[in-house]
Parts: sequence; C-alpha cells; structure tokens
Amino acid sequence: MIRANKGAAHVAGVLRRRLRSIAAAMSVLLASAVMAHAQAPATPPPGMTQQQFDSLVDAISNSVTEKLKAEGVPAAPAGSPAAAPSPRKRSRNAAI
Repeated sequence: MIRANKGAAHVAGVLRRRLRSIAAAMSVLLASAVMAHAQAPATPPPGMTQQQFDSLVDAISNSVTEKLKAEGVPAAPAGSPAAAPSPRKRSRNAAI
C-alpha cells in the first residue's frame, strides 16, 4: 500500500492558494488599467461640431441643476469632486 506524503499535499495546497491570490491581484490590476483607458474625453458624434456638442452638454447640465434645485437638493460647491459612495456596513455575523 502506497501512502501519500501529507507534507507534500500541504505544500501543494499552499501553492494553489498563493497562485489564486496572485491571479486575483493580476485581474484587479488589469481591470483598473482597462478602466483608465476607457475614460477617454467626450467627442461629438458624427455630424455635430464641438461647439454644438458643448452647447448640448451645457443645456443638459443646466436642466439637471434646475431640476435638482426644484426638488430641494443642495448644490455641491464648484470644483468639488463627486461624492464617493459610502462603504457598506457589515453585520456582526458577517463572514470575514
């Protein structure tokens, strides 16, 4: 009867977990690089000049601002970054 070496199985398990962690980290880095390239500046659609496109964007922005004012939502100060989403709260029994 051939017995498996328990130490070798443990080492293989550790290596497998480390490889999964490295693969997950590489996936996150790749995804963030793709997202950075995906945020290209807005260009006008074909048949529209940059001035027309800028006017359309301004009109939409003003419309949204007026609607928010009408609903009683306070305006953010100019030049302030968009609010970051609040972190989720964990329940006391949540697995870590």
